[in-house]
Amino acid sequence: MNLNSARRSELASQFAVRASAYVNYTTWAHDERLLTEVFRVLPQLREGPLCLDLGGGTGMVAKYGADRYPSEWVVADLSRDMLSLNTIGQSVVADSGALPFKDASFDYVAARSIMGYVDFDLTLAEMGRVMRPDGFSVVAEKVLGDYEGAAASWYERVQRVRNPLKMRVETTAGLQGQMRALGFDVLSCIELRRTYHQPVKEWLSRSGSIPPEAQQKLADLIADPPEAAQAVGFDVQSGQLAMPISWAVISMRPSGFRPQPSLVVSVVPVKWTVDGLCVYVQERRASGVKEPEFFGSVEFPQGHVEGVESIEAAASREVAEEAGLQVRRFIYPSERVRDAIREERGITTESLYPWQVVITRGRLRFLSIVVVAEVDELPKSEGSIDNRGRWYSTEEYAEVAKATFVYPLNRPMLSHVSNILHILEARKSS
Repeated sequence: MNLNSARRSELASQFAVRASAYVNYTTWAHDERLLTEVFRVLPQLREGPLCLDLGGGTGMVAKYGADRYPSEWVVADLSRDMLSLNTIGQSVVADSGALPFKDASFDYVAARSIMGYVDFDLTLAEMGRVMRPDGFSVVAEKVLGDYEGAAASWYERVQRVRNPLKMRVETTAGLQGQMRALGFDVLSCIELRRTYHQPVKEWLSRSGSIPPEAQQKLADLIADPPEAAQAVGFDVQSGQLAMPISWAVISMRPSGFRPQPSLVVSVVPVKWTVDGLCVYVQERRASGVKEPEFFGSVEFPQGHVEGVESIEAAASREVAEEAGLQVRRFIYPSERVRDAIREERGITTESLYPWQVVITRGRLRFLSIVVVAEVDELPKSEGSIDNRGRWYSTEEYAEVAKATFVYPLNRPMLSHVSNILHILEARKSS
């Protein structure tokens, strides 16, 4: 925040009063839909990312992330009282405009509902500084949303009376514009429209942190809202308040970074039986999978080419780890099998002629080399089988190719494999 001492003292005093009841009182704190959007980019990061919950207070964002993704967390906040209730990772008392962390320390920085309290420019600059070049920052902030005209004026007045330490409410477009002006690329943005319900007395008091005179002003404002506010869903009935609130959830990183796809090898395992050619297909069921939303989807054995290993070595390793299969030989589309791996002046060059190359962009950034391998089954003790798979005849595979829940990287492969099977059968019979 890089705030002057008077403002720091005011904020510390407010959150000292609010801290003990904050988790249970704050209606949006446990909004799963909101948190899902905040963490949508997390599976794209490297394994075991180091994450910063900026202005995280009691660590609710960090806890949600740590419970659902293998990740390490630091929670930074100005309020010692709020941090005293955090149970996740490391707690650090910090000003968001002058963070006590080294450059490029974090893979992921989350800032939920803090921008109204801080120096926006300084805070974004610090978020960019402490974030690794291939990481992400996500800002989740309340915005005007559907409040327009008279409704917007009324809503902003309610917010000023209720929390005079917060600055004006922005629009989603306004936040994006400021981020771009400060040198950030906006990678994704969604505006969530939510309605939170709360007893009027609790809302007016906010854990005793709102003075009586301000409570009276708020009572007057909600007793006579403009029709435009009621039209978007604001309501008070039987002592219960319904308050529509819109959130902008924006992911970003400093301009100039261009993420490169990870090199992956996908293996189509085949074997010949007395009944003909069979192909192995599996369901994605590995424990600790990085993209839990694809758990149970149809795929082929595949994985990253690690370090200096060759593509064939990576394919052999992945098919053993994921399916308990051992490569007997690789089958290529032509007699031009592959060039030798060459090393010259510290540079390693490898080329081969795969059946297919598939690239995915967006949340999944992969470039996959698709190879076909004739395989044998390993003894149970040797294969480290992560997924659930089975063998299909050429006829049975025609139905597998129609599957609807498919890992995105493998979608283009499904139909192409049918052609590969026909080619291999034709070779066998010729």
